[in-house]
Formats: sequence, structure tokens, C-alpha cells
Amino acid sequence: MNGTYFLAFAFIAIVGTAAYAHLRARLYWKSKPTLSQYLAKNPSCQTDDKGIRCNACGSGSLKNWGIGGPADIRRLFICNHCGSELYRTDQ
Repeated sequence: MNGTYFLAFAFIAIVGTAAYAHLRARLYWKSKPTLSQYLAKNPSCQTDDKGIRCNACGSGSLKNWGIGGPADIRRLFICNHCGSELYRTDQ
């Protein structure tokens, strides 16, 4: 009987931990502004040639990282100079 309770508790703990990690990642992703939100808040960050610059340091050197890996369409754009996370895209 004790072994059954232990297995049930372990299963619930594993599922709960996985659900919490998924929710936390989703909330983190949604906390980052989209490109349009970023530019609405920082209109001077759009350059004359339609490029984007960092609002923290002014650098135009940005990297984009796939959240789930290189092929992920969810991209987070980060300043190469100061490391600020600027905006996200889903395409």
C-alpha cells in the first residue's frame, strides 16, 4: 500500500513540476514586447533604413535566438553590445 501512495505522489510531483516549468516559460515569453510594442515605446530605435537599435545603449548590432532552439519560430532579439533583451517575434 505504501509503495502505491509513493508512486502516486511521485507522479503528481513530476507532472506538477513540468506544468509549472511550462507556465513559467510561457509567462516569460509573453512578458517580452513584440516588435510593434517595442517601437511604440521606443520610436527613436527605428533607424532611417528600417533597422532596429537597442534602447539601452543605441547599438544596431542585434542577435536573434530561437527560444526552443535554432529552428524555433519564436525569436528573442538581444543586443550584442549590452545584452539587453529587446523584443520577441513569432514568425
